[in-house]
Amino acid sequence: MSWLIGLGVCLALAVVVAAYIWLTRLSRDVASLKEAARVELGTVQIGNARALEERLADLSERETFPILAGRIALHSPSSTERIRALAALRAVAVRGADEIFADGDGFWLLMGGRADPFRVGGYFLGELRAYKIRAACSWAYTGSADPSVRREVRAAALQGVERARTNDGLSVRVLGSEAWQDVGAGDGRIADASFRERRENTGLRRLEFASLVGATLDQVICWETGRECEVALSDQLSMKLGLLEKAISSVVEAGKRAEP
Repeated sequence: MSWLIGLGVCLALAVVVAAYIWLTRLSRDVASLKEAARVELGTVQIGNARALEERLADLSERETFPILAGRIALHSPSSTERIRALAALRAVAVRGADEIFADGDGFWLLMGGRADPFRVGGYFLGELRAYKIRAACSWAYTGSADPSVRREVRAAALQGVERARTNDGLSVRVLGSEAWQDVGAGDGRIADASFRERRENTGLRRLEFASLVGATLDQVICWETGRECEVALSDQLSMKLGLLEKAISSVVEAGKRAEP
């Protein structure tokens, strides 16, 4: 008789655990849907596969500025995961600069202008992971004005997806030159990689830092992730970060002197 009671208890526990897991997943899915709904439709426009082809053709044949294309391949491309990934991409993309396209089981990101493609790619991979999105991110970048080179950007990004899966999620390829630094200088500047680390050492998040120095979140993202920014903006951010670091250092030193 005791073994029947034990079996009944085990079955009851199994049902409770299964119900808890189901409710947890349902709650997460509902939260994802709400998160996607909260993102305003006017902030970042989402294109489809046809719009992607048209935009790439336009960038290849009519434009000459550097272009960066990224393929976001989801590890688990369920409908819920696509909704969550789209919400995440729209939340972290730079308004007015980053173009998002839904294509099959993943997404494409397009952006123009001089940039460090490794830092831009690393930024999006890191943000997706922060949103608990598992994906391989493959990027292709070129500063060449030759249409035949620019037309290869999409194919190069696609070819790098499997490499990204085995390379901690990130693959970057530069077309038409040996390195991204070889792309001719523009009118702006690209921050060195230490800026983000210095800002993080202040204890401030991006939005907090942006509000404190009188910049927008998108401006800080662009500067920290290695995109070319206007000289005036780069000077402003660098100067104010330096002043902030000095102020924090002064407070720390004053605290040490006040210790008994």
